[in-house]
Amino acid sequence: MFDTATLVTKLKSHSLPVIRQTSARIISLLSNPSSTANTIADLILRDQAFTARVLKVANSAFYRRRADKITTITGAIALIGFTTLRDISLAAEFAEFAQKKLPTAVNLRRVLAKAFVAANQATALGRAVKLPDAEALFTSALMESLGEFALATAMPDTAQEIDEACLAGGIPYAEAHMQVTGLTPHAITKIVAGLYEFPDELILPPPTLEAVAKWTAADRRCAAVHLANACATNLFAPETARILLQFTALMSQITSALALPAVRVEAIMTEAFHKAVELGATVDLDRTCFALEEADQSEAGRHTLIQCIEQAAAAG
Repeated sequence: MFDTATLVTKLKSHSLPVIRQTSARIISLLSNPSSTANTIADLILRDQAFTARVLKVANSAFYRRRADKITTITGAIALIGFTTLRDISLAAEFAEFAQKKLPTAVNLRRVLAKAFVAANQATALGRAVKLPDAEALFTSALMESLGEFALATAMPDTAQEIDEACLAGGIPYAEAHMQVTGLTPHAITKIVAGLYEFPDELILPPPTLEAVAKWTAADRRCAAVHLANACATNLFAPETARILLQFTALMSQITSALALPAVRVEAIMTEAFHKAVELGATVDLDRTCFALEEADQSEAGRHTLIQCIEQAAAAG
C-alpha cells in the first residue's frame, strides 16, 4: 500500500503527459468567468496542433449546431461558449494521450471510452433534474478519469495491479483501487488536479449518500458526477456477482438521490451511452472501445440496461 505522500512524490517525479501545461492553463482560463475571449484565443493559437484538434472537434457532428463551419478559435468561443470549449479541450487532450503508444498494460482507449460515457451520463442526469449549469457536469465527470490516466503513466505496475485485483476478486474498481493504493480513485484525481493547478470547482467531492434529505442543488451536482462515473465503470467491468450487486445499489442510489423513476434513469443512461459513442467518433475512438460484456437473459437490472444499449445501437 502507498500513503498519500509516497503517491504524490511518485506522481511529481513524472512529467505526466496526460495534459500539457498549455492546455491545462486553457482549461483553467475557460473555468474563470472573468477571462476574456481574446486572452483564451491568444493562448490556444500559440499551439497549432491543439488549435487544429479543437476546431476539428468543434466542427464535428457531435458539437456543430449550425451550417456554417467554425474556422477560428474566436468564432468557436462565440458560437459554443466557454463551457463547451472547455469540454472539447479536455476531451481532445485525453484523446491525444489515449492514442499514444505508451509502455502500459492499461487499455487507455477503453479508459477514455468509459470517461466519455460517464461525462455524457452525468450531464444527462443533471438536465433531467434541472440542475443549474448541468452542461458543466461534463467536464467534472470527465475529470474523474484524470487520476486513472496519470496512474497508468506514472505507475503502470500499480495500475495493472489494480486491474488484476478487480479480475481476481471480481470486485468493483474503486474497491480494488483502495486495496492496492490505500486511496480512492477520486483522491488520486485530486492529487493530480492539484499538480496541474486546476480550479477546485472542477473537481466535485463525492456526496454524502446518507443525507439525501438535506441535499442542496450543489450536493445533487456532486451526486450526478460520481454516480454516473461509478455506473460507467460498472458497465465496463467484467460481470461478477459483486458487479451485479453494485449495479443494483448504484441504480437505487440514483433513483433516490435524484428522485427519478428507474425506467427514466434507464432511458437516460442508454441515450447518454450512445452520445458518448458519437463523441468517440469525433476523436477516432472506434465502437469496439465501448463494447460491453454480452448480457445474459436474466432479469438483473444491469442486463436490462446493457440490452437496451445494444438494441438502441442495432436500431441506429
